[in-house]
Amino acid sequence: MSKLTKIDRFFNNVKLTADDELFVGVDVHKKSYHVALFLNDAPAIDFVMPAKKEKTKSDAKNDASRSAKRGLRNRADRL
Repeated sequence: MSKLTKIDRFFNNVKLTADDELFVGVDVHKKSYHVALFLNDAPAIDFVMPAKKEKTKSDAKNDASRSAKRGLRNRADRL
């Protein structure tokens, strides 16, 4: 049985729509990144991840894939 991460639990529980505004803030440090998501002007989730180029690339691809499966697009696509 696999353990869900804090991020997985968040995305499994939230149902985003095209009307939602999701903002991402990233505080970049040499050894780690602090990421905060705000959903509709309210803090939604924050987490710290290691500053490893390979891991960051794979996580970004997984997140993009997860968003595509849910039918989400970035804000520029809606303009």
